Amino acid sequence: MKIEKIILENFRAFQDKQEISFNNFTTFIGKNDQGKSSVLEALDIFINDGKGAVKIEAGDLNVTAKNNGIDEFRIGIVFTDITEQVTIDSTNPTNLKEEYLLNKDGAIQKIFF
Repeated sequence: MKIEKIILENFRAFQDKQEISFNNFTTFIGKNDQGKSSVLEALDIFINDGKGAVKIEAGDLNVTAKNNGIDEFRIGIVFTDITEQVTIDSTNPTNLKEEYLLNKDGAIQKIFF
């Protein structure tokens, strides 16, 4: 599988829904405090379910969203080159769609409260 894009919604500086595309070689260039590290940390949170190097904190919720009564943020990743069949163990072949792991856009999405 290959990451095509990451979708951030109300995560840190990313208010509302923001999509960031990835290519074979993607770099992030910009001023300090513009969200470059947040994108990479969102990948860590998503992949490691908040138990990796980056821990989920209350401050990860966008401040404006919080002030508007929103109490969750979303991190989604759209993959390309997804294998049709995934084997959970030697006797249970399945796929991501049948396991209800894909949203309507084909992304694997996690919602954090």
